[in-house]
Amino acid sequence: MLREEPRLQRPAAGRPTIAAAASTGQGLPAEAAAAARAKLCIYGIALNERKYVERFMAASKGADLVLIADTGSWDGTPEALEAAGAVVHRVTLRPFRFDTARNIALSLLPPDCDLCLALDLADEVQPGWAEALQAEWARTGGSLAEVRVAYVWRQAAGGPPPPAPVLAAKVHSRSGYAWDGPAHETLRWVGQVDSGSKPPAPAVLPGVLVHNTEQAECHGACRMPFLHLLKLGVEEEPDDPRRAYLYGRELHLVGWLDDAIAELKRYLRLPSATNQGQRASALRYISRCQLELGQPQEAQAAALQALAEYTLAGSSGGTADNTRAAADNGGEAAAEEGGHMQPWEPWMALAQASHRLEDWPVLYWAATRALAAANRSAPPLGGAGALGVEPHDLAALSAHYMGLHQVAVVQGEAALALKPHDERLQSNMRFYREAVAGPGRASGNAPPHEASLPHS
Repeated sequence: MLREEPRLQRPAAGRPTIAAAASTGQGLPAEAAAAARAKLCIYGIALNERKYVERFMAASKGADLVLIADTGSWDGTPEALEAAGAVVHRVTLRPFRFDTARNIALSLLPPDCDLCLALDLADEVQPGWAEALQAEWARTGGSLAEVRVAYVWRQAAGGPPPPAPVLAAKVHSRSGYAWDGPAHETLRWVGQVDSGSKPPAPAVLPGVLVHNTEQAECHGACRMPFLHLLKLGVEEEPDDPRRAYLYGRELHLVGWLDDAIAELKRYLRLPSATNQGQRASALRYISRCQLELGQPQEAQAAALQALAEYTLAGSSGGTADNTRAAADNGGEAAAEEGGHMQPWEPWMALAQASHRLEDWPVLYWAATRALAAANRSAPPLGGAGALGVEPHDLAALSAHYMGLHQVAVVQGEAALALKPHDERLQSNMRFYREAVAGPGRASGNAPPHEASLPHS
């Protein structure tokens, strides 16, 4: 059984501490000063990720060692990493699973690594990370065992806002930890479990920021191997709510909508599925699936349930709980699995279902509340225009059908300002203005072109 590394003893009274020596650069001989510095080791796994190597290695400066377990690349990834100074081990793993691959990489690190930073090649740790970890190491007297850092996806050009940063378990001591789960693996404390000891309390350094820069978006058939691994995870631990949630979400992403609904409803019935933010996210996915299946009434009901769960999560302090849940994940789904929806997302789910039902009052309520939620959030995630055209478009449409023609003009103008060359929006704006001018000026009873439902 792996054991926790021994903690450094406090020095005798009157002598400078390691932390003080590290911050001042004085008071300790050269040997002790060197001991005050942590050996930082970056490790990870890779498969055909040559395009990320240069940026990854540039961002990794400050590490004493970069070690990558390559699981079979044929695009030159291992050679490029070695040329840039990384230590590469070629690993053959059949059948493949992410936790085993990552544990192999961890096992290949030398035992004198003090802090291990787990990264994928698409991850880019931001400048200042090494200094921040060294300062925390010095502050704790070298007893640092686990650090949770900020993790965020970059915004794609022209794409939706990225998820908010979440705390992710990315940094840990060399011993006492292992990865668990065939996919969306989590970092687990495994040290001294036989003696009943508790895991060390993690430090939190939100100033250490890791950007995931994954460029390829995989949908449909290309996700099938990943789906298989998530299914295996559920078979191994069927009562684990996190695994059930992620498997249900993945079923939606590959387009197996009925199966996704069934698995997500199974998740909701699990006694341990108590994370209200995550429950809200599951209900939002159920609503999406039902809408795609042509079940708008059921989709609206699920969206209302999602909104209720999300509201309860906020009122009961669920945001902190959700952050802790996401911090358990060191991989790529941290923002999703903790139920980290943006505050406008349940409102937009309700708006989309209500639009399909032509439930204009509920549509107007949901669209305007989504806009208000976005305006209360700081850029780049929130702020005016953060949600694009859709909520303004839907608010204008529903206002028109309720006879609120001046409101329709205001919302229509807001939509058109965000997409001024859109012919459908231009046509609708002419209609809204004619309706304000009076019945004799209007060209009909409804806009010629309604808003189309977005692709999910």
